[in-house]
Amino acid sequence: MTSEEIIEALRKASRIGLTAAQAAEMIGISANTARRRAKAAGFQFVNARRVLNQAIRDEQIVTKKKVEAKKAAQTYQKRIDDIKKKAAGIKCPIERKEMIYGAALLAFERRQHDDDKRPKPPCDVVKQPSRRPVTRPAACPRLGAIFLEKGETNARFR
Repeated sequence: MTSEEIIEALRKASRIGLTAAQAAEMIGISANTARRRAKAAGFQFVNARRVLNQAIRDEQIVTKKKVEAKKAAQTYQKRIDDIKKKAAGIKCPIERKEMIYGAALLAFERRQHDDDKRPKPPCDVVKQPSRRPVTRPAACPRLGAIFLEKGETNARFR
């Protein structure tokens, strides 16, 4: 091969992303000769460490995405199991159906947010605590009836 043919072969190897050692092995010259001739011709080869680091980084990203997907699936399954447990404890079929519908709707909205199709549901936004004092049932007996649990009665309001 003539000098011009070697330089043209090295230039083609550089364009496709080969390192100096890979191009030199392909042509049949030493890696130092390939680097010297490339420098004289005005082009450079890809650094072997940079190519290797990029490959390792790509592999790490793929592994990280797999782990995140697995964790998301486990979290989703845990939410479903919690909903099933809560639904099993509700005796009224209408209330059970309503609770399951609400949970499914919330899960759908969260999934839409995760896919960047909708904004975050307002129930997931962390609200700042109010500076005003909260009225307690003991301080206002008429509001006390609102805070009673289902099945309890308050003799004062009969």
